[in-house]
Amino acid sequence: MGKKRLIVGILIFIIVTFCSTIIWMKNHNIIDDEFSKITIINHNEVVEITDRERIKTMINKMNNSPRDITLPIFSGFRYDSVGEFGKLTFKNENEVKEFVYILENGNVITKYFVIKTSFHF
Repeated sequence: MGKKRLIVGILIFIIVTFCSTIIWMKNHNIIDDEFSKITIINHNEVVEITDRERIKTMINKMNNSPRDITLPIFSGFRYDSVGEFGKLTFKNENEVKEFVYILENGNVITKYFVIKTSFHF
């Protein structure tokens, strides 16, 4: 009886930990810091945004948009046939963060997520 209880306890712990991690991953902020400039590169076009309000709006959209989890161990090389990509670069004095987005639908791709932002630049 004691061994069975231990196994059930361990399984419950693993399930709760896994579910908590998934919920955290889907709800945490992708970008936390303040940024002073965004550089958008698509095709051979480069656009720089320095307006603070527009930058905050883009960051809020990235943080609050629905996302699909795409763990590399489960997805394989998945974006080779999606189409063309653009690049978003967020910059401030201390940090540079780069993301790729799909030109066709405007969704942002990170290491673990596809964020459904629908950015169309």
